This record gives sequence, structure tokens and C-alpha cells, in this order.
Amino acid sequence: MTTTTTVTSIEARRLSGRPLSDADFDGVRMLHSDARVMATLAADGRPAAEEFTRAFIRAAVEHWDRHGFGWWAFRERASGRFAGYCGLHRVTIEGAAEVELGYAVIAEFWGRRRATEMAQAVLDAGFGPLALADVVAFTLPTNLASRRVMQHTGFLYERDIVHAGLPHVLYRLRRDRFVQLSRTIP
Repeated sequence: MTTTTTVTSIEARRLSGRPLSDADFDGVRMLHSDARVMATLAADGRPAAEEFTRAFIRAAVEHWDRHGFGWWAFRERASGRFAGYCGLHRVTIEGAAEVELGYAVIAEFWGRRRATEMAQAVLDAGFGPLALADVVAFTLPTNLASRRVMQHTGFLYERDIVHAGLPHVLYRLRRDRFVQLSRTIP
């Protein structure tokens, strides 16, 4: 299914985002070669090979072409420095088609709410112009930082799942809840 609305730039308080492209290779490579980051992203928890990063970017570009949304590369507004990526992409979970929110942040920025800021901006696009009904997010049960991002952006725990052969926790955010929460945030 292709969406008719495309959001090509996102602004957040400290960050700006645009669709991930080949121009972001160095930043994405920095993430994918960092063992701390990959412990939260990869099934084996190890840094990824360069070809993995190239394939990831190719798949991201193809997803944008097919669906009109996907991964955004985020940079600090003040410095232009790569901070991470965050986006929405189509996945299948236990046989059901879903749209997942995912994010990865340069380890140096951990604990500084960059993932929450990116996620909020992406969800604004997802529930606004893209008019999604709901979005899921999932992580390893032990990834408490990722779970906090989900909770800070309004996701509610739904159930335990197995993804990539590992136990994960699945959270869901429905549009009506997002709209309600957005009205109560000053």
C-alpha cells in the first residue's frame, strides 16, 4: 500500500530530519560499527559489516519509493552533526502487517532525549500528514532506554513477542491516544 502524502523534512527542537539516503552513509556506518549501538539493534549484538549498512540504506530508499515514508536521518540543527536515524517502516509481526517506529542514536547522545525527540517528530508526521491508524514499536525486554522512549511518546505495552529469534516486548500507539496526549502536552 502506498501513502499519498509524503513528508520530506521534519523539524524538532534540537534536530532536523530528512529521508535517509546514500549521503548519510558515514553517519549510519558510525552507528552500525559501534558495538554499544548494535547491542540494541542486531540479533547477534555485534557491529555490522559495511555491506549491511549499504543494504540498509538501499532498503530505506526503496521503502520511501514504495510507501512514501520510511527512515529519516537526523542531524543537530545547531551543528549539522549526524545524531541518528528514526522512522516508520512496514513490518510483519506474527503474520500481521504493521507500521513500526524504529530509532538508533549515536551513543554519545544517549541519555540526552534525542531518541525521544526524533520519535515524537516522526510520530507527528505519522499520525498527522500520513494519517496512520496506529504504530508499533518493539525491543529486547532488557533495553530499558528504548522502552522509556516508547513510554515517553505514549506507547502502551501490548504483549511479548519473538523477533529475530529473540524475546521482545511489543508496544502500540493508536492515533486517538496520540491525539489526546498531544492536546495535554504544553
